[in-house]
Amino acid sequence: MKHRQPLAQYFAPRLSAERAARVWARVARTLPPQRRRWSRPAWRLAIATIAALAVLLTLATAAHDPMDGTVVETGAGQGQLVHLPDGSQLALVAFTRLRLEQVGMHDVRLALEAGALEARVTHVAGRSFVLRAGDVEIRVVGTRFTASRDALGAVEVRVDEGRVTVAEGHGPDRFVEAGQTWQSTLAEAPPVPADETVEGEATGPARAASSAAARTVTGSRPPRVPAEVQELYLQDRYTDAYDALGPGGPGSYLAAASPQELMTIAEVARLSGHPAGAALAVDALRTRHRRDSRAAIGALELARLRLNDLDDPAGAVEAFDDAIALGLPRPLRDDALARRVEAIAKTGDRAGCRVARDRYFVEYPEGAHVAGVSRMCQ
Repeated sequence: MKHRQPLAQYFAPRLSAERAARVWARVARTLPPQRRRWSRPAWRLAIATIAALAVLLTLATAAHDPMDGTVVETGAGQGQLVHLPDGSQLALVAFTRLRLEQVGMHDVRLALEAGALEARVTHVAGRSFVLRAGDVEIRVVGTRFTASRDALGAVEVRVDEGRVTVAEGHGPDRFVEAGQTWQSTLAEAPPVPADETVEGEATGPARAASSAAARTVTGSRPPRVPAEVQELYLQDRYTDAYDALGPGGPGSYLAAASPQELMTIAEVARLSGHPAGAALAVDALRTRHRRDSRAAIGALELARLRLNDLDDPAGAVEAFDDAIALGLPRPLRDDALARRVEAIAKTGDRAGCRVARDRYFVEYPEGAHVAGVSRMCQ
């Protein structure tokens, strides 16, 4: 049997190139889609596109730092250290409220709404660093300074290193150099009657003249509280902070310390087990800075120290009365009136205790201390 051979070996197909292309086009339309292979230039283009998108995404994220809009707030006995992306540090003391409006490597805008802070600003070329306190604007390049703002809006800026520019409202910029202090116009106290006397303060025309002088940049003041005290306090190293005050303790700085520094000294002394030193500091605060919003807080803390730690109930009554007269916020007034009843009871004055107790019930019939006050004066 003969083997059959494929006919194709005997016939040469007469197929032109154009016809072959048409045939293959029809065949290709009937085949399933194939995964397209990328050429090397295409891969390079894709990688470059992805990298560019990653850079844009990073820049967009950096433009809106997660810290933007954050509010940092400290209470009694609290401190807070804030690290900014540009390497700057902000040390907030007790009773401070700071808003981080914008925080970036090239633009930093902060708003001090209450309290005080110490800023250590690193030098960054081309970077804008602005701290606002009410209508006061502080611009820095690289320096160390302290800014404070009390409840009445008065602002004080003290420069320790470098210099800053300060502008109030629409007024001109003022340079404040290292060792100088600037105060806002709100630091001026209302007129004081000629016969009014306040320990450690000028009165009448003398006080008005000194207040006007305080609004401008002044030269170096007497030695202030060592910076190390504040740093150790923020690290919760209260014993070390107290030792940093030196052999004279709190008494060495009472005459020159600012209200915020006196509060820091008091907290350092109290938390390190020196209630007498803490009492000295808050007593100086309430007597030397009576028009400062923190004077009432100082008087209240003095009353608590005298009552709880110094076995001086009569002195506590005096300090409670002073704190109430200076104008405590309502929640603190509730506490002061209740503790005042306790202090009078410890002096043995039963009649006075009953009067103080009834006063508390009239002002705070549903106060937080009703149950405790009811058991006093027995």
